[in-house]
Amino acid sequence: MSEPIGKQDQYASAFGGMNLIQFSSDGVTIEPLRITPETRRELERNVLLFFTGATRAASSILSAQKKSSEENDPRVLDALHSVKAMAFEAKDYLERGDLAQFGALLDCAWQNKKKFANGFLMR
Repeated sequence: MSEPIGKQDQYASAFGGMNLIQFSSDGVTIEPLRITPETRRELERNVLLFFTGATRAASSILSAQKKSSEENDPRVLDALHSVKAMAFEAKDYLERGDLAQFGALLDCAWQNKKKFANGFLMR
């Protein structure tokens, strides 16, 4: 897609549904989440998406993130590793139907994601 990094969005779009997507040197593994219909309905009733009017240049942010990663910036690497670990936690919470913990984890993941690219203020 000619972006500096990040292919997870393309995989999520191509496979659809709710999946754990794992990337490794051996390839990509897609694992559908085992969520009960009740949990899915509850999630759909409680998740809202808003357009805030704010825009950002994703390419600039991704370039800065790639540069920070290549330079082994400990703040960025720690945040990346934390978010990766949270993906497995999120899978567990969703499969157990624990949406309160899943919601709290989303906020924690966002706080870490804002550290991915130094010099970019993401609210």
